[in-house]
Amino acid sequence: MDALLSAIRQKVHKIAEYENLSPDPREALNREKIEDTTALRPVVLRRYQTAFRQALLNKRSNCCAITGTSELSVFEAAHIIPYSERFADRDKLENGLLLRSDIHKLFDAHLISINPKTKEVEVSDRIGSSDYLSLRAKAIADDVSPKSLDSHFENFQKHRT
Repeated sequence: MDALLSAIRQKVHKIAEYENLSPDPREALNREKIEDTTALRPVVLRRYQTAFRQALLNKRSNCCAITGTSELSVFEAAHIIPYSERFADRDKLENGLLLRSDIHKLFDAHLISINPKTKEVEVSDRIGSSDYLSLRAKAIADDVSPKSLDSHFENFQKHRT
């Protein structure tokens, strides 16, 4: 808690300093070293993620499996059973979906899933946005592993409300 309060005090102090600065961004006093305003963080790179995405793009229609969006730049290759789990078939295409990046985050958080019996989208009651709620009951055409869907949907049901 002390660390949080200290960080807040530092931020408030920084904001107070900015109030005395000129609005001209070219003035030397307005320039900060990038080291003072950024932080490094570790990132885990998965060796075959790019190849997995490309294989999904080659095998599936070039659209998000859930929204139908066709903008390639926002697609991510999602593992139905997470890559982090020790699962023999984790890199098989049947364990993958092309998802729009925001949908991928919701899918990984088990706020959106696919019912393995109906192959329809289900959305958690914890989501209030009508944009996402409108995806409920949308049929999924992708050929995916029933075992993977069962596992994901089981976790979704635990987190549903």
